[in-house]
Amino acid sequence: MFTSRSFRFEPKLSFSVFVFLVGAVLSFGSVASAHSNIHVENAWIRAATEGSDSVVVYMTLTNHGAKEDALIGVTSSIAKASEMRSYIQDGPLWTQQSVSEVKIPAKGAATFAPGSSYVRLKDLQHLPKLGEQVSLTLKFQRSGNVKHKVTVRDQPMGHSHSHGEGHDHGSHSH
Repeated sequence: MFTSRSFRFEPKLSFSVFVFLVGAVLSFGSVASAHSNIHVENAWIRAATEGSDSVVVYMTLTNHGAKEDALIGVTSSIAKASEMRSYIQDGPLWTQQSVSEVKIPAKGAATFAPGSSYVRLKDLQHLPKLGEQVSLTLKFQRSGNVKHKVTVRDQPMGHSHSHGEGHDHGSHSH
């Protein structure tokens, strides 16, 4: 049993405990916000020809969350700028246009693939070589930033194989 005599208030100790608790809460908050409902799969960068100032990124973004999300931007370790592009139907014609966001439905996916939507990394600082890993930061409306490493290839993994072979999930960082 504690009596008023057996309990001493230690201001230095209490301040240390306070700092520890604030640090713990802040670090827990950053861990919680780092977790994302978005998973990046089958990501690859198409190898570019010498002299090119841009490369194209393809991937599938799967939203495991209960609410729609949207990809609203991409930054990269090798490019000064990026843009998302998609084919939009304009009457009987399909035209390629820059888009400000790509929606990913709840419990659904958005695919960036040859002949479809893609991300263009522009104003390259260097032309990435086959096999090189390139860091991307994908910016989502709800999920925040998701970092991902993408490999430069001349074709997608499993291009000439059946579905089960060559399945590439890349390296996830949530």
